[in-house]
Amino acid sequence: MMIRPQDWIPHRAPFLFVDEVVSIESQTITARTKFDASMDIYRGHYPHNPVTPGVLLCEAMFQTAGILVAFNLKHSQSKDVSESQGIPVLSRIEVAKFHAPILPDETVEMRITWEQTIGHFFYFEGRMTCQGRRILNMRFILALLAKDDVEDALTKSQYAMAPS
Repeated sequence: MMIRPQDWIPHRAPFLFVDEVVSIESQTITARTKFDASMDIYRGHYPHNPVTPGVLLCEAMFQTAGILVAFNLKHSQSKDVSESQGIPVLSRIEVAKFHAPILPDETVEMRITWEQTIGHFFYFEGRMTCQGRRILNMRFILALLAKDDVEDALTKSQYAMAPS
């Protein structure tokens, strides 16, 4: 099954950081993206020795997890979780460990595992590699934000955060 990232998450260029879904199952997804040297970020982020900003590496992982959530919501037989219930948004970064930089024109592979769900909070573990090199390990939580509350949440920054 061919999965186009833009069919599953609202992100678009220049802020779409998932180029290809390699595989997807109910609990795991593997995706790839290339950080092209022509991206504007490299003009200002260490311009004489450009590296990909860590926040964009994290964003690629969050977007990959978002695809997994959307895929499961669409294919869910459960009445507890449905596509109409909301949009997955970042709630918490529990751990982010950077092991190596990503240079312009490098392609990374992301493998995300959905570990558990508590209410409308989805817990993930993720690993990013590049040609066998460990780049980033993460643990993070996405929250399912009701579509009706998205505008209010973005303007007021008052959406439910993950339980402590």
